[in-house]
Amino acid sequence: MSIRRKSTVAMKAKGQYPSDKDTLQDSVELIFGSNIEQMKEMTSRMKARFFQVAIAGAVGSIIFYYLLLNHHI
Repeated sequence: MSIRRKSTVAMKAKGQYPSDKDTLQDSVELIFGSNIEQMKEMTSRMKARFFQVAIAGAVGSIIFYYLLLNHHI
């Protein structure tokens, strides 16, 4: 194992092997695209949607427990 790691480190140092940062950036661009502004916009929309779902879940739970405790569903 250690021999393989040393050779990988040596190849990265020589520039023959992509660095972890380059590999990660390539993977992110492949999955999400390269438009940073669009990614930021989609992230903010997703956060807002998750917040709305969390609020709806909390309200639904309160209503369910109210009905469960007071009306013997």
